[in-house]
Amino acid sequence: MNYLLQQKGGVRPEPDWLGPRELERLAKFKFDKPRLDYMLGRWTAKNAISATLGLEHDPAAYALIQIVAAEDGAPETTVDGHPAPVSLSLSHSHDYGLCVITRETYAVGCDIELVEDRTATFVQDYFTEPERQIVAEAQGEYQRLLPTLIWSAKESALKVLRQGLRLDTRKVEVELDPPHEGPWQALRVHYPDGNTVFPGWWRCHDDYVLTFAADGPMPCPQAFSTEQTAQTLLLEGSPQ
Repeated sequence: MNYLLQQKGGVRPEPDWLGPRELERLAKFKFDKPRLDYMLGRWTAKNAISATLGLEHDPAAYALIQIVAAEDGAPETTVDGHPAPVSLSLSHSHDYGLCVITRETYAVGCDIELVEDRTATFVQDYFTEPERQIVAEAQGEYQRLLPTLIWSAKESALKVLRQGLRLDTRKVEVELDPPHEGPWQALRVHYPDGNTVFPGWWRCHDDYVLTFAADGPMPCPQAFSTEQTAQTLLLEGSPQ
């Protein structure tokens, strides 16, 4: 299982790497921010898909990859019109895009959030009682981090369920392992209505928190290297 974290400034500005259905969606955006966010998500995903499947790193090859939202909003991927043999999830926050991808057939979810202050009302409205207790007992740096971390883990699990925020966030409950040395920390998200527990991971990146969850075995995600992606190659010849 791999993930790619991409900054908005690294996206090829020319949309020649988007497929026909993606271009149709792009044309519907009236404002720059949602347009750029959409391009960031697709660029990040296509880099990850290309690296996973060993595809060519050029705009024409990327245009054959299409990531289109299903009726429930989850991303569905095709390559040259055929379903891609991958499972993936997308997220973005401010200038960062995130994609997690695997060749396994089970669902995965990811989320990236800027760590920021969350009000007591936010915690009361969206968290379960055990989660509220974890936040109340937090000390030091975790006092500010935990509300964003728990929220992000919920978002990742709701993507695994292909529900998103249509489902009450209190229907899933986040459990965190005690912190230990190293950037990666384990978590679990309980979904009592489905009698299911989704394993997952989280880590911080600068002022952001990244979370991952899966409906199956979840090894610690590995970051793609720049050599595995087309971040530099596809920018050649683009206007500066």
